[in-house]
Amino acid sequence: MQKNRNSKAIVCKPKVPAFVALGVFLFILLLITVGTVRWIEIGGFEWYKLLFLVSLAFILVMMIVRLMFAYKVVSFKTKTITQDYPLRIGAKVTIDLSQYLLFWEVRQRKIGKKLFNILTIYTKTGQPILISNRDMTYYQEAVKFMETKFPKFHRSKVK
Repeated sequence: MQKNRNSKAIVCKPKVPAFVALGVFLFILLLITVGTVRWIEIGGFEWYKLLFLVSLAFILVMMIVRLMFAYKVVSFKTKTITQDYPLRIGAKVTIDLSQYLLFWEVRQRKIGKKLFNILTIYTKTGQPILISNRDMTYYQEAVKFMETKFPKFHRSKVK
């Protein structure tokens, strides 16, 4: 008799409030940039107005790029982990943890006055995979997945 396995994937996505806050910031910055263009049209061209416009446009573009490249989705299924950056072309990596896992750990980081937990998964393929309860959904399920599937690879048990 075969065991009934739960093959449903755990999908960790960024929490909505972080992206809403960045979106509001970008919207305000866009309004200020458009207002600066109107200011140049009405008040005449001055070098400092152009400098202000160029710097605002540069900050706006950099924040949009940062927002696009920061969005990642991490999926846990059976013994694999998939790290996907949907807004980057071809930036999807699937790692078989049974072959490439070195170790994993849960650390705490203090940001401001709050303490947050960060799940860090180190693999042989390169950069560690980070999931925090501050930024990502289903953090506890991801930690539970690592505890049940790979308890021997916890940092405290690996030499």
